[in-house]
Amino acid sequence: MLARIVKYVRTYGLAASAAHISRRAYRSLVPPMRHVYCAYLTDIPLPAGSEDSPVRVRAFQSIHEIPSAVLEELLSRGTIDDKKPYSDAVVTSFLTWLFSQGAVFWTCYEDKKLVGYLWSIQGSREEPRYHFFPLGTRDAVFLAHEIFPAYRGRQLNRTMTHLVLGEMKASGIERVYVDVELSNTRSLQSFSKTFFSPVGLARMKKLKKRQIVVWARKKQPAVAGSIPKS
Repeated sequence: MLARIVKYVRTYGLAASAAHISRRAYRSLVPPMRHVYCAYLTDIPLPAGSEDSPVRVRAFQSIHEIPSAVLEELLSRGTIDDKKPYSDAVVTSFLTWLFSQGAVFWTCYEDKKLVGYLWSIQGSREEPRYHFFPLGTRDAVFLAHEIFPAYRGRQLNRTMTHLVLGEMKASGIERVYVDVELSNTRSLQSFSKTFFSPVGLARMKKLKKRQIVVWARKKQPAVAGSIPKS
């Protein structure tokens, strides 16, 4: 741990390191509020992927399935969440851990060029993976996702999302959830143009192997002529 702190200070400077540590400490005590969305796949028509389409997606369930060229590009970008560069070892470790949890890695291509990726994980009643609530066997949740900076502003995130949802619907998934931090305006705007509908606002606190979820209460507007409850 000490070696990681020293390396971070040498890379980003003392002021940036202190701000980073303070921010992480605060977020661990007061988790950020997040928007929770759900897409009900049984109710919506979704496109299926096609080799003839300029934009297509491909799923991988193991790090060994990912083509070497794709893996090399991900490592060269040094990014997991589009926030800061990571070492090859950190990225590889993160990928391996996600696969060990049963996650699926979706790559998105436009004219055979890798333009982004998306992670999903399916729920299970035998071994519940808690999101903001338990996920059933026909439920799934989106995790990290990214369209690389050079390809943004062309609605590729929406196209990638729709294609992945279409593939998941074909495999029997009925509901897909995603949560976005309240301050992430770019992702909020992107998901508002997809099939996802808002479920609510919530905070999630992790305590060892348990997760505590606190939902924000939304005041109901008064209805004219209604009788208030005593």
